[in-house]
Amino acid sequence: METKETSIEKISKVMTGFFSSWWAVVVHTLLVIVWFALGLKLELFMLWISLEAIFIWVVYLAASGRREEKRDHLEALQQVKIKEKMLDTLANGDKHTTKLDQITKMLYELQEEVKNLKA
Repeated sequence: METKETSIEKISKVMTGFFSSWWAVVVHTLLVIVWFALGLKLELFMLWISLEAIFIWVVYLAASGRREEKRDHLEALQQVKIKEKMLDTLANGDKHTTKLDQITKMLYELQEEVKNLKA
């Protein structure tokens, strides 16, 4: 049961991929160097860094939530498979028990016949 990804989810996935890579470190390092080389205002730099940190954290939390949902879904599927295997095992056990009962009954009947033949 696959659900189609929305455009926001696709963007979030791309952003998470970028921010968790070494490319993000390189790009940010270059931006800091350029910012200070141009002598731009420190207040604007701090504002930009703060807003970016908030944005990255929100994207990370969204991606983390999706991973949790997927893990929960997979875990639920595994639980269903385990329960199905247990039911199948129980059903096979019941069949074997029934067969063993039939064999035991046949052995008793044979023992009775042997006793009758000896008498």
